Amino acid sequence: MPSTTDRGDIVHFAGFHHLSPALDGRSMPAFSAAPGDGLARCGWERFFDAMGRHGLALILDPADPSSARFVPAARARGERAAHGGLAGALEHAGRFWRALLPSRRARGQNAP
Repeated sequence: MPSTTDRGDIVHFAGFHHLSPALDGRSMPAFSAAPGDGLARCGWERFFDAMGRHGLALILDPADPSSARFVPAARARGERAAHGGLAGALEHAGRFWRALLPSRRARGQNAP
């Protein structure tokens, strides 16, 4: 699975999956999915400060919010960045557009 410390990738992942930045009981970064989940929601700055202070990276599958886990950044080094560069980003954008604009065949019309 890809890993990242890139703030933009992390904020995008969280927003895409309706997750909020939070800290757990040990002041470790976490994602809160709902009120009452036992996590202290915080702003992005506190979240990223905690990531940096603990030297963490986020390992994730962009399509699966349950895949997110924080690991030492040194362990995550060498893995490809989230979205795998330009090719991965284009593939991700393609999935978005296909979901947003269903094919003509799916709408019951003849494809050209």
